[in-house]
Amino acid sequence: MASNLTVKVGGTMAAVVVLAVALATLLNLMRFQETYERLVAQHLEVVAGEIGRTLAVGVGLGVRVESQGNLVDLLRQHAEVNPDVAEFVIHDCQGRPISRQGSQAEGAEPWLGHLQQNRWHAFDAAGLVVGLTVRDTLGTCLAGVALRRSAASYVGVLDEVAGRFIRIGAIAAVLAVFSVMAAAFYFDDRRRALLRLDADLAGIAAGQAPASPPEFALNVFGNRWERAMVGNYLEARPELLARAAEARLSAGEAAGQ
Repeated sequence: MASNLTVKVGGTMAAVVVLAVALATLLNLMRFQETYERLVAQHLEVVAGEIGRTLAVGVGLGVRVESQGNLVDLLRQHAEVNPDVAEFVIHDCQGRPISRQGSQAEGAEPWLGHLQQNRWHAFDAAGLVVGLTVRDTLGTCLAGVALRRSAASYVGVLDEVAGRFIRIGAIAAVLAVFSVMAAAFYFDDRRRALLRLDADLAGIAAGQAPASPPEFALNVFGNRWERAMVGNYLEARPELLARAAEARLSAGEAAGQ
């Protein structure tokens, strides 16, 4: 009974620890995903801002964005510096592409839903898309810039980090379970007290029990009925010793006859 209760208590504590580790792993993973998404979006916004400033300079020199002849070279240069960006798009204020660089996602033009926004980012089947609207000093739209981070690259990093979090969480959970179970057995004074009482009763029956009962504190028993049971046993112990001695004496006399 003592062992079963210890296993139950230790198992409950281990289950709580495992659930806590799993929850902490999930929360950390969600926090990382949010942070990573924000960092990727900020990086793409910086690159889009550099392209937008170049376009604004050309417009300031009197050349419309559609007429600027360096757009292909401009996008190619940024593509070489930022190989993680799968697609660069410069579009007009109506959303019609002017120049593109990189792999084109079939039928995906998410900037059409964000033409009135200065900065935006969105997810689609092809990945993370970040865009901005280039405006002049009067706030008039000049063009738009959109950059796409491929889904394979983005999700690949998340999967790799998620795998690390899961492995670390699993190792921590296993170590925690072993630690909790070991602590449950090592620090279970109640279990050890019950085992000593059981051994003492067996010693009385065998005639090997000492005159004094085993020492322990009654407060190690959390249940009132357990304390009452142990108290009754300690009160009845002298009578048990006497009757066990009488029984052995009677058995010895019978054997001698």
